[in-house]
This record gives sequence, C-alpha cells and structure tokens, in this order.
Amino acid sequence: MEEKVRNFAQNKENRNFFPWKLFFADAFDNGGFDVVMGNPPYIQLQKFKGDPVQKLYKDVGYEVHDSNGDIYCLFYEKGLEVLKHGGNLCFITSNKWMRAGYGEKLREFFVKNNPIQLIDFGGFGVFDSATVDVNILLIEKNKYQNKTKSCTIGKDFDGLNQMSVYIRQNSSDQSYTKNTWCILNPIEQSIKEKIERIGTPLKDWNISINYGIKTGLNEAFIIDSAKKDELIAKDPKSVEIIRPILRGRDIKRYSYDFADKWLIYIPWHFPLHNDETIQGCSEKAENLFKKEYPAIYEHLYNYKNDLSKRNQAETGIRYEWYAMQRYGANYMDDFNSQIIAWQRITQKPTFCITDAGTLVLDSMAFISNIGVYKNWLLAVLNSDLIYFWAKINVHEYGDTGFRLSNQYVEQMPIPQISDEHIKHIDFLVSKQLYKYDLETEKEIQKFVFKIYDINEEEMKVILSKISNN
Repeated sequence: MEEKVRNFAQNKENRNFFPWKLFFADAFDNGGFDVVMGNPPYIQLQKFKGDPVQKLYKDVGYEVHDSNGDIYCLFYEKGLEVLKHGGNLCFITSNKWMRAGYGEKLREFFVKNNPIQLIDFGGFGVFDSATVDVNILLIEKNKYQNKTKSCTIGKDFDGLNQMSVYIRQNSSDQSYTKNTWCILNPIEQSIKEKIERIGTPLKDWNISINYGIKTGLNEAFIIDSAKKDELIAKDPKSVEIIRPILRGRDIKRYSYDFADKWLIYIPWHFPLHNDETIQGCSEKAENLFKKEYPAIYEHLYNYKNDLSKRNQAETGIRYEWYAMQRYGANYMDDFNSQIIAWQRITQKPTFCITDAGTLVLDSMAFISNIGVYKNWLLAVLNSDLIYFWAKINVHEYGDTGFRLSNQYVEQMPIPQISDEHIKHIDFLVSKQLYKYDLETEKEIQKFVFKIYDINEEEMKVILSKISNN
C-alpha cells in the first residue's frame, strides 16, 4: 500500500483525480468516513467553459452538475459519496443554492439524503474578508426523514442570546423538495402558499419575457440628441434606424426618466437582415448598408477597430463588424408596442411601462404582448406583495440586492382579473403614470392585497418582512 501511495505522489503528469480509496483504505474498509466537514471553494463553473476541467465534471457524471452552477455543489456530492451510511457532512458554503436555478439539482440531491440542520446567515457577514452570503448545512447520509431543523439569522445578529433574529422551522412544516428552499415561520408560509395558489405564474400567461439589446460596444451605438440630429442632417434616411433607448439606471417604478439616449439599431446582415439565405458575415450586406445609410456607416466606421474585437468567435464570422452583438432576432418587433421593463440588479422589484418603439439594454429585461392586462401587471409587479414574494424566492446578494433574472420573474404568481377590476386598476395606474402620488400608491397596494385575499394580520407580516433590511 505504501508503495502505491508513493508511486502516485511521484507521478504528477496527467493526474486529474484523487484516489480516495487508495489514500484512505482503512476508512473505506469500514464503509467510508464518519464525518466530512469543511468550507469548499466558490468558483463559477462557467469560468471553466472550454476548459478540460469542465469536461471532466461532465464525464465523471456528477448528479448535481449544472454548467451555470458553482464548484461547491460538486463538493457536496463528493463529500456525501465518501461518507459511510449514517455518516454526517457539515459544510459552510454560499447560500445561493437555496434559491438559484442552478441549485435545483443540488436541492433534489439533498432530499435523497437526510438534511438535519440548516442555518442560513442571509445578510449577516460571517467572513470579514468576503462578501458572499453563506449557510451551514448538516446532512446525514441516510433516507430523508422530513425533520430538518432550519433557522435564518438577520443582519443585526450579534450573539446567540439575541434569539429574536431567528426564524425557526421544522421541515415537517414544509417538506423540502427540488423547489426553492425558504425558511419561513408558519404565517409567512401560509401567505406564500396563498399568493401562489391565487396567482398564475407568468410563464403560463400568453406573454413573452426576454432580455434587452446587447450592442457589444455602447459608445459606438448609443448617441445623444446632438449626434442624432447631426446624422439625420447629413442623411435624412438615418432616422429609420435610430430609436430611443433605456438603461437600467433610467428605470423608475411605473415610468422612467429618458436620458436623451438613442440607439443606432443595426441587426445582423443589415439591411439584408430579412434574407434568410444569409448565414454568416455578408460583404454584400455591408456594401448595401454603406450605400443606403452613408452617414451612419461613416459614424460606425470610426469604431471599426474596437467593434471588430468584440466576441472573436462571432464578429466577422456570424455577423458583420457594424452589427450589434445581440439584437433580439426573435423578438425585435416586440419593441414596436409598449413593454414592461425592469432592472435585473435592483434593491427591490422596479418595473416600468415604456412608450411604443422604445428599446432597452441588456442590463434590463422586459415583458411583451401585455395587452389589456398591462396596468394590472405593472401594479402587481411593483407591489409590496411581490416584493415579499421576491424576498422569499429570489437570492439576494448582500447590499447589492436582487439579481432579478427572467427565471424568477416568469415564476411570479399573478391572477388574471375580471374586466371590472381591469377598469379600476387602469384608472389608478393611469393616475400614477400621469403624476406619481403617494395616496394613489396606497390605493393600488390596497387593491392588490384585496385581489390576493390578504387580511390585516397578513398585511402587517408582509410589510414587516420587506422593511426588515
């Protein structure tokens, strides 16, 4: 045995594994380790794209592997694998797995074993030198017994004697599954269930949810009014492809502050972008663009060197140097109507409705095909009730706030209401859009609570939850 270990240690070439059963033969002769504990590294697996390490994880066949996930998830699986039956694993890791989409496989994996205790530190800073929010999970390699004891610790925690910061929960109150793991007291759990019972997830509505436009070089494509007027003066045809654009910082609740920013909107293969026979970078398209839109072509040509350096695998190969990196090929016409847009990184859910023809950047996302429900959707998405739902279901990054990606918004439960209710909310939201007013805001909030059948006690819990930051 000693000779095998010595030979392995000396042969470092082409080594991409660790022989557990060789180095710890005594433990495995007894079925595995009694205890595994630690603080695994936090590295996004996306950083390994195209790397042999990422391929190795896939080839090994990790059950919890997700290409958008984090390496600590794999440590959980490996740690449980090397335990004996009845052994215990205890890790402190990022708590993002509890709510993130990539954590679904890990959550499902955990309940194939037996989580014993979960302590979520939320916004409380455990490590002085790190900003990551963490949790501690103690899990037994055994059949799930539905007796997990859970608690969450708030930002104001300063010692074990401060018991008021705890929300205690046994999993008998809420069975853990592959779905989002929430640590809630009984009334919070009841409110969550009511919201999700009454509402219909947006993914089941007849709407579309997409990301905004990605130019790849904003300084080339985004201009102000002075430059817009200059380009149109040189060539009146320029006006055809210059459209108002919103950035994340422009978004307010209900409406937005237009910052005099305009987008030169250039799809791939423009102006032959509707020619489906063009599959890659087209010299014919560029020559026609130069001829039909000379002023804008000249403007973009000043940035040709930087534009050509974007995304080397695609620029000049899949699309022309003068085209935007992602122009919304499958939904570009959606911008011709009003859309509901939101900031994807935000302290609280912040949604606005745009004017038809206005585009949004990729720091944002938007809902289209909103029809007669547009004001109702806008009201609920900006409501305290959805803020409460988001705090339960969406991962928060410390002081940065929510990363409110499409995967969360499409799960937001919103009921489709009667024509009479539509008329009422249209009246209230129209007033708010004309001039923001606190009293009108209170009326909207009250109406939303009424539709969800939220009583006074539940309302107080919701308001307490969202104000406890």
